[in-house]
Amino acid sequence: MRKTNHSLKLFIVLILCTAYVFGFSQLGAKANLFGSKFSSGTSIATINISGKTEDEVHKLLETEASEWGDTSVISLQMNDITVPIQTSLFQFNFKETLENVIDSQENRMVVSFDQNTLLNEISSMDSTVIYEEINTDQLVSDIITIASLLKTGDNVLTIEDYLGATTQNKQDILGNSIITPKNTPADLVSAINKLKTIEVEGQTTFSFLEYLESQGLQTTISSPSKNIIASGIYQAILPTNFVIIEKNTSRELPENIPMGFEAKIDVKKNIDFVFNNPNKEKYSLHLKWESNGLHVTVSGNTFTSSYKIKMDEMQYFSPKTIKQFSPLLKTGEKKVEVAGEKGVLIKVFREEYKNNKLVQKGLISEDFYPPKHQIEIHSLAQKATSGDPQTPNQESEQSDEENQGENSNPDPASDSDSTPDDDSNTDKSDDKKESDLFGSPNETPK
Repeated sequence: MRKTNHSLKLFIVLILCTAYVFGFSQLGAKANLFGSKFSSGTSIATINISGKTEDEVHKLLETEASEWGDTSVISLQMNDITVPIQTSLFQFNFKETLENVIDSQENRMVVSFDQNTLLNEISSMDSTVIYEEINTDQLVSDIITIASLLKTGDNVLTIEDYLGATTQNKQDILGNSIITPKNTPADLVSAINKLKTIEVEGQTTFSFLEYLESQGLQTTISSPSKNIIASGIYQAILPTNFVIIEKNTSRELPENIPMGFEAKIDVKKNIDFVFNNPNKEKYSLHLKWESNGLHVTVSGNTFTSSYKIKMDEMQYFSPKTIKQFSPLLKTGEKKVEVAGEKGVLIKVFREEYKNNKLVQKGLISEDFYPPKHQIEIHSLAQKATSGDPQTPNQESEQSDEENQGENSNPDPASDSDSTPDDDSNTDKSDDKKESDLFGSPNETPK
């Protein structure tokens, strides 16, 4: 009888233990589903879900994902073209996200993205890059990572970063120039050999004077050589998308530089040549001296657009005639002290083409070189014995009328760094020398 009671008690204990274990596991699962909370230090993307239930987290994820789509941008960039990816193309799987959450750790959202849509976005950029050379798997992975972490702001992915090494290292010639000086400065060749290659980093502003200073060459290269080198670089970068920030000209066109391509440099007056590279990639300027002059080339990744330089027909402006009178000349005698030269204005434009179609045309510079007025010296006796005392004035007015017929008063917008000279003088006392009497030949009226 005792054995039966002992066996019965043991059997009851086993049943109770089994029921306890089974019931606890079932109730625990239900408790976790309906009411358990995530431990401290648990997060999904940028969202802290510590102490929240799954139902609360699910609603929170929906809200945060919607706000992220409204405020964030993911863009693809290639050279000067940027194409945004619509955030509505991302599909967030909230249920799977919650199932994969690991307590007390940082977790990501589960996101899917249509790769075909990505390729369509790339093709819309009209790129010259071969699509097969793009590592699309890595590009898609990086795009999904941005979404899964709910990264806010403007997220830009550069296509060049996903190209093969061969494509990345490909350097195309994008612009070039040749300047053949009539009178080559003595230090020009050595200065070119010292510079050789200039790297223009992406999205930076390049100052010619600052670069020379960084290389210790600002005082060792002569002004004529600086002008020729800067002008060669200016002409070479014109058919690119580089932005010209500062470019100056002289009062008179230098004989060593082609019309429309001067970039004057003056260290003492802080006259500089400055431009900006708006691209993410760096570009190289290569300088070389050959038998026919200075050669400058621009090399780097090909632009999505092509650029051409156009120049308007040059406008000429006739010089005025300035008459001076001297007692040292015989009656009726005349001498040309300074021969007049016409002034000239030339405008340089840059045209941008896409698929061989002109999309825009912009003015790059207006180079104006004012006329050099002619200075004539006449005898005083001619002035005194003239039957009409107004004759000199009449001749001056006639000269002005001729000038008006040839745009003699243009006042064009010019970046020339020079200022007009002083007014010339006329009648002086007879006891002064002729040179003192008539002033400098370079004098021009205001």
